[in-house]
Amino acid sequence: MQQRKKAIVLKKEKVLDGDNKTEALKRDEIRRSAALTERATMNDSKIRNKVTFIEME
Repeated sequence: MQQRKKAIVLKKEKVLDGDNKTEALKRDEIRRSAALTERATMNDSKIRNKVTFIEME
């Protein structure tokens, strides 16, 4: 759980570098897909999206 959250934060920081509209859209997309993946992980189901997570067994 802890490792997964770190991965999300690292991705967000990379995107936060720019100030234009595209960067904001990317940031929102990462937030959305991160939330979706959290939900899917809680339900023990796997989904694919643009955010890469480090899975801890």
